[in-house]
Amino acid sequence: MYAAAMKARGDWMYWAWPHDGYKHDSTGIELAELYRKQGVKMLSAHATFSEGGYGVEAGVMEMLDRMQTGRLKVAAHLGQWFDEYRLYHRKEGKIVKERDDLMSATRYLLMSLRYARPHQKIEYPSFASMDYDPLNPSSQSRGDSARYLRSLN
Repeated sequence: MYAAAMKARGDWMYWAWPHDGYKHDSTGIELAELYRKQGVKMLSAHATFSEGGYGVEAGVMEMLDRMQTGRLKVAAHLGQWFDEYRLYHRKEGKIVKERDDLMSATRYLLMSLRYARPHQKIEYPSFASMDYDPLNPSSQSRGDSARYLRSLN
């Protein structure tokens, strides 16, 4: 179910995954390998910072720094993310890791930014000129917009 949802986002995407992806399910197969077998393109290794390590504290500090400097923005409609963010807290100096799936996913995102690549440029179809009338078969399109605009000069 999760694999299908992940693949539906785009088959060009590679997915970062946490260190607990090495855990086994009841069959003894690693969770990361189960996703791979279902066709999810996983990064070759679990998420780590570029200098190594995957500590929660370092990830939280990176997230905080990026939010304060405007390099991490979360869309206002993502209420569940903000709910988790408000619940994030420390107890006896340590971050309480309960109900923090979206915070963890955000940390994995930040750890894996070095692998991010833009998606290929989308080619939009040309559109007809202003005098084109789709209801009048005798009207003629002047072709793509760039050629039409050049013809005006």
